Amino acid sequence: MRFLPLIPLAAFVLCSPVAAQTPTFTKIADTATVAPGSSGTFSVFADARDISAGKVVFMAYHSAGGSGIYSFANGVLKLEADTNTTVPGTTDTFQTFFGVAVDGGVVAFTGGWPGPGGGCAFNG
Repeated sequence: MRFLPLIPLAAFVLCSPVAAQTPTFTKIADTATVAPGSSGTFSVFADARDISAGKVVFMAYHSAGGSGIYSFANGVLKLEADTNTTVPGTTDTFQTFFGVAVDGGVVAFTGGWPGPGGGCAFNG
């Protein structure tokens, strides 16, 4: 019977809340940000996005009428490919983009262009 008062104390210690850490957020871009490689600002951010080793990649549309794949790393927002980019091995430019992924420094995405379409990967 001497140990009964310790049981409620032990339950309180095990269930007491842990101090929450405040997350740190960094704004990468919004609809007031000029899309790199364009005269327009971002207008729509697509659901295609990924992050690896501190590099964020995403697909977005801009107000100048195009779309592209963009990356953000070390405080720099960069264009990876857009609707003005020539598809490697062709004379065509990308017309649209679908999925996007990043693994370390390699950005991979699927894009559409006249003809068969397909996937591309860029290291950078």
